[in-house]
Amino acid sequence: MQLAKVTLIAGDDKSHSPYGIPADWYMATAKAEVAGFTFSQLKDWLPGLVQTLVKHEGGN
Repeated sequence: MQLAKVTLIAGDDKSHSPYGIPADWYMATAKAEVAGFTFSQLKDWLPGLVQTLVKHEGGN
């Protein structure tokens, strides 16, 4: 099993997320793919997640 290490690069006092940085950014995945990692496409799972969350919130 391969694990990825995430490091806090920046952020603010309110956001404790390692992704809460004040600028746009992207991650190049070529090296990870060569190492055997696979990645899904947002279009394959994000719409379903949004629909599920909307249904969940609509029921409250």
